[in-house]
Amino acid sequence: WTLFPILIMALLTMCGLTFLVASYAPSQETGGIMANLVGVVLVVASPVFFSMEQAPIALKLLGWVSPMRYAADGVMKSLSGQTDVFFEFVILTMFACLSIGIGLSKLRWREV
Repeated sequence: WTLFPILIMALLTMCGLTFLVASYAPSQETGGIMANLVGVVLVVASPVFFSMEQAPIALKLLGWVSPMRYAADGVMKSLSGQTDVFFEFVILTMFACLSIGIGLSKLRWREV
């Protein structure tokens, strides 16, 4: 039962980051490309393909502030049967609230 709340918070976090990136984009196409690049960098910098112990110092530092690190930890714990994902859920909820709040406040609300 712990998998779906983690996935929902990770999705909301990425939606907020997309809002934030799109608010700085000059066009819709550029915003899509920029949002995809941010998502790829977050996944590469988080321990999805490697453990944090194996990462170089720069990736370790970036991994601590990457929401995908906490999403990966939460999904890994959920799939392995552990139910103590409260810390990851709270961190992802904070990331989601901040990114959606800042992203929506920066987004230009006009029709093109």
